[in-house]
Amino acid sequence: MKILSLELNGFKSFSDKTTFTMHSGITCIVGPNGCGKSNVVDAFRWVLGEQSAKNLRGDKMEEVIFAGTSETKPKGMADVTLTFQIDENNDGNGNGDSDTQQTVEITRRLFRNGDSEYLINKKRNRLKDVREMFLDTGLEVKSYSILEQGRISEILNTKPTERRFLIEEVAGVMKYKVRKTEALAKLERAQINLDRVNDIIAEIKRSMNSLEKQAKKAELFKSLTAEHNTIELKIAKRDFEALHSDFLKVTEESAAVNAKLTEISAAIGALEENRKSKSQVLFNQRNALEAMTETIQKLEKEISGLEKDIALKKASIKNSASHTERLMAQESDYSTERDDAINSLERLTGVYENLETEINSTEAAISEENKLIASFEKTLAETEDEIRDKNKKLFQISESMGNAKNELSTIQTLTASLTRKKESSTEFLKRAVDDIQAHDSQLKSMETDLERKKSVFSEKLELKANLKKEFEDVEKSVDSLREEISGVREKLAASSSRLTSLLELTTEDKNTKEFTELFNPLTVLSEVLTVDGQYETAIESAISEKIKGYIISSNDRLIEAVRFINTHGWEKTALCSIDLVAEISSEKPPAFSVHVIDPLSVVSVKEKYLPLIRALLMDFVIVDSLNTAFQLFNSGGSGINYVTLEGDVLERSGAVLCGKRGTVLRHLRNIRELRGEVSVLKETLTALEARHKENLSKRDMLKSDISKTEQTLLAFDKDIAANKSSIRKCEDEKERLKQRLTLMQIESGETDKEIAELRLKAAEMESRLAVVSKSKDDTETYIGSLRESATGKRTQLERLRASLMDKKMTVTKQRERLRAAKNEEAALNRKIETMESKIQSVSNEMEALSKKTDKAALEVVSDEETLTKLSEKDKELRDKIKQQRELISGTSTELRDFEKQALSLRSDSDRGKERLNELNLKGTEDRLKMENIEHTVYTAYGKGLDELNPGELSEGDEEKLPLLKQKIREMGPVNLSSIEEYEELKTRYDFLTTQQADIVTSISELKEVISKINHTTKQRLSEAFMELNTKFNETFRSFFGGGYAELILTDPLNILESGIDIVVQPPHKKLQNINLLSGGEKSLSAISLVFAGFVIKPTPLCILDEADAALDEGNTRRFADMIVKMSEKTQFIVITHNRTTMEVAQYIYGITAETPGVSKVISVEFAKEELHTS
Repeated sequence: MKILSLELNGFKSFSDKTTFTMHSGITCIVGPNGCGKSNVVDAFRWVLGEQSAKNLRGDKMEEVIFAGTSETKPKGMADVTLTFQIDENNDGNGNGDSDTQQTVEITRRLFRNGDSEYLINKKRNRLKDVREMFLDTGLEVKSYSILEQGRISEILNTKPTERRFLIEEVAGVMKYKVRKTEALAKLERAQINLDRVNDIIAEIKRSMNSLEKQAKKAELFKSLTAEHNTIELKIAKRDFEALHSDFLKVTEESAAVNAKLTEISAAIGALEENRKSKSQVLFNQRNALEAMTETIQKLEKEISGLEKDIALKKASIKNSASHTERLMAQESDYSTERDDAINSLERLTGVYENLETEINSTEAAISEENKLIASFEKTLAETEDEIRDKNKKLFQISESMGNAKNELSTIQTLTASLTRKKESSTEFLKRAVDDIQAHDSQLKSMETDLERKKSVFSEKLELKANLKKEFEDVEKSVDSLREEISGVREKLAASSSRLTSLLELTTEDKNTKEFTELFNPLTVLSEVLTVDGQYETAIESAISEKIKGYIISSNDRLIEAVRFINTHGWEKTALCSIDLVAEISSEKPPAFSVHVIDPLSVVSVKEKYLPLIRALLMDFVIVDSLNTAFQLFNSGGSGINYVTLEGDVLERSGAVLCGKRGTVLRHLRNIRELRGEVSVLKETLTALEARHKENLSKRDMLKSDISKTEQTLLAFDKDIAANKSSIRKCEDEKERLKQRLTLMQIESGETDKEIAELRLKAAEMESRLAVVSKSKDDTETYIGSLRESATGKRTQLERLRASLMDKKMTVTKQRERLRAAKNEEAALNRKIETMESKIQSVSNEMEALSKKTDKAALEVVSDEETLTKLSEKDKELRDKIKQQRELISGTSTELRDFEKQALSLRSDSDRGKERLNELNLKGTEDRLKMENIEHTVYTAYGKGLDELNPGELSEGDEEKLPLLKQKIREMGPVNLSSIEEYEELKTRYDFLTTQQADIVTSISELKEVISKINHTTKQRLSEAFMELNTKFNETFRSFFGGGYAELILTDPLNILESGIDIVVQPPHKKLQNINLLSGGEKSLSAISLVFAGFVIKPTPLCILDEADAALDEGNTRRFADMIVKMSEKTQFIVITHNRTTMEVAQYIYGITAETPGVSKVISVEFAKEELHTS
């Protein structure tokens, strides 16, 4: 693998697109602090998949996006692209076959809204794909190929287990480690899945036995129900065909009545056309009258307006004269103000010369004092320079003293740390024993809890079965109530339809509505009567057409109503007024030899309307037949009107009235009865629907309980699996604690030796501190005397500066007075100009007023002439209006004649409509019954009768239907879904047993894979550790010119998890704790370890970020030589400030920040000595 380039766009300080071309050998990146060099290292980390913002020197990942500066806008996206070549036939030195080389681009993008994406060759991929591409190449995010200053100290100070990456990288086992982690996760999931599948299979076996019996019962139920439904459909078809035949007959008669009504309507239409024509003539005549009226109103308005204008103009002429006098007074005032301003301007002329002389004198004194202050400042500066020199010396002494104190503090801190470590180890040993015992107790508790949860799981399974049974019972109750509700709705629909038809027969027509709105009658006569059903026809025949009459509140309103009806040519209409009814005697009718009935005895009426009803029925008696009426009439009862129960009337004149009977009272009675029936049905329906809703709610609640129980079972299933997993983890933790206990006992002895060495070194440092402290005190005393001298000189200088400031303030005040005088002069000039302008304006206004007054006088004369002409025109129009009103009266008389002719035709039309309504009512009943049959069939079967085609009803089918219903009832509750549930459960059982076998096979295969990975990894790690240990010692000796270095496994028996301890001994020094090495020795030790890994397994690229910062010149030279040697196989990018390191680079990139916050790149290729901008 060879890195070709790195492209940054909007990443951190690189706002614009910037490309770093990566050459073979060594490339140095240099530049001042803060210019953005380390951002290049962050870009490498980021594009390789770094997910921690902290490792990129930030708090949030969005901080990698260029944030902008005062001159540059922020970017909305950060984009880094890494381009490299891979070659499967590479010999390890970058010398592959060009035909097999492939160029790959890895791109990472982050947007400000938090969205991010990874691309491989411009195609979107996962982070996992990017990481797998770099596995075991040495370019992973946490590998040793990226080494900065902080990383050096991290290698030495981190925990032994965290140093494992060193041998894992060298051994090339990262891909095995990733695969093992994935396999262990799969194994754990498979074990949990197996436990769950085993439990589910056991539950399914129990459920299948019960469902099998239910399924057989359901099959028998379906067979009986199908036969029952077939017979019901045949009966429904027979009833439907009979109703359809009756419906067709009613439809034919309705068509004949409609035809007759059409003829009457045509005749009425012709009359209506004539009436409309005359109405139009009347309308035009009235419009003409209105136009004349409107014209005369406008004329009067115009006359009134002219009179008002004349008055206003005369008032205006008077006002103009007064305003002219006021303007002349204003002109005189403005002239006086202008003259005063000219006098003040002349007074200011001599002020300027005196002020300018005073200012020149004060400025000369200021110049002299400035020279004296400069002399004092020079003397004070010399004294302060000497104080600064002495302070530098004091700082150097303090720094030396601080370094010594820091070193002493470090030794004391290490001693305290080791002491605490010793105490912690002792405490850990005690705690470890307690923890092992606690784990034993916890294991017993978890096993007990597992058994308890298994018991609860069984109880929940039983609860689920009981809930399902209760759900089936409620489901049947819901179906039964649904059928009952359907029946009540059919009855309600039929009654509502009849009620609607009857209401249509009694609904007010257009004329009635208009009459009611105009005259607001108390009521209609038919609505105040309540009559027993057998006497309705007799009472309605007695009252005759008056039954539809209106009851008016007063005689005056009645007279207005009569005029209105006659004017509009309505049919004969009965109008009654309570005021017209005389006090009628309440005596009973005379006794007869046969039974007669007083009409008032069978009528119920409100007290308010009783006199009116008594007046209408006082001359009538009710008899059982017309023969009885003739007998009574001939026996001397000729002064009374007789009415039979059938509605025939024998009048006192001897005339008999017979024929069609009235139906008004019967219709009203039927409406009252139907309203009561509809109300009862609605209440019944509401109650049934409430019960149905309650059952539905209960069903939903049971369904919810079943669902919750199933979720609880699933949760318990997961808990049981989790408990088993926890038990395994607890056992593993117990074993790990035992191993850790042994290691801590060995480490405790080594800590005691290190504490003794540190205490000896602390005593030496305290002696050095005493000498340095004496030198510091002497220097501080001399500096104090110099500061006292400087303070005296500074006080004299301040007095001189205060005197100078007073003189400068005097000059400022004099100049301010001069400026004020000039401002006053300018203001006076402006005032003079303003006054002259106002005088001119007043003069112009007086001239305009004079012209306006002359014009208004001429207009008044003209308006008075126009007023005389308009008054004459008004008189002519009033004569024409009188003639037009006489024409309108004649046309109105002709219209009334047309309306009387139409009245007779409308009477015939009403009788036809009444018959048509009766036919429509019968047709509606038949249609509703047919629709009810169709709706019932469709609701039950989801299809119409035509689609189902049940066939003809056979003999004995109707007798067989009750027997089938009895058998179905005797079967009791049936779970129809059990057939499907049993099949589903059987299919699920077969599927789960197959899954069980697959999971067992999968677990076995995963264990075998993990075993192979462990064997391969252990073998590679052992070989890599031995080789790395040897190379580390060689590299260390090369850097230090001798000494000794070694890596030690913290757990040699378990190399797969063991940590690594580092032991180093520089030449001529005793073996000691690595923390006591100097900064340079630490850096060199860590670099030795990293470079040892490079020798064994070179990586394609190594990035060193100021890794040489702590090295002296000699060690820097050895560091540079080592880089040169390894650059034959590895590309090096070195960020440095050290000239020695720069000298070995073939290419140098310079980073600058010409614009603050924005990095710019220039590169130098030493081989060609050519400068170019990237």
